[in-house]
Amino acid sequence: MTIENRKTTSLKILYLSLEAHLRGPIPKVDPILIGSLNALGCQITKGTWGRHADNESILQKIFGRLKDIWCAFWTLVRLRPDILYIATTLDQRALLRDIPLLIAVYLLPTKKILMEHGSNTSPLTTPGPSLYKMCTRLLIRMADAILLLSTEEMEIWKSFEPRGNYYRVDNPFVSSANFKSELLPERAREPKSKLTLLYAGRLIESK
Repeated sequence: MTIENRKTTSLKILYLSLEAHLRGPIPKVDPILIGSLNALGCQITKGTWGRHADNESILQKIFGRLKDIWCAFWTLVRLRPDILYIATTLDQRALLRDIPLLIAVYLLPTKKILMEHGSNTSPLTTPGPSLYKMCTRLLIRMADAILLLSTEEMEIWKSFEPRGNYYRVDNPFVSSANFKSELLPERAREPKSKLTLLYAGRLIESK
């Protein structure tokens, strides 16, 4: 049964992501996405994926990731969800945790979806073989779908491995024509007397 045909049956999703108390954008986005999925009738089970603390030792990283894989595997076996959603990124450290997880759950019928919050794609565009490329290609082939944040990023992934299933996640935008000014806080409704500069993301070279 495809997702499109399941109009009256709610999807069961195992949602793996960072814990809520950690730094970064993902813990801030998770409640919004989970709330929206719940509103659509999905049944969400939240699990931990990624670091457990902002400053982990090497041993904490190793045992923490092994524990997460073990918990995710048995949750999948016990609940049999339709979708395994993994909030992750693409870099060397993420590959070291994501590939063992996908190998562990590969034979289970659950659809595996990776949400890539940013990607280190520069090694994929350079000529010549590399372990990074090999691991990335393995990741792509084990995933049922990969969600990406921009058209440019999706074109790089497609060029690198055309056989992957890629989907662009559009950022939400509310046009001024449909936005009610009374929803804004009072300070935001005051006439602008000074220049206001807004930016999204981090002040790093790649941005």
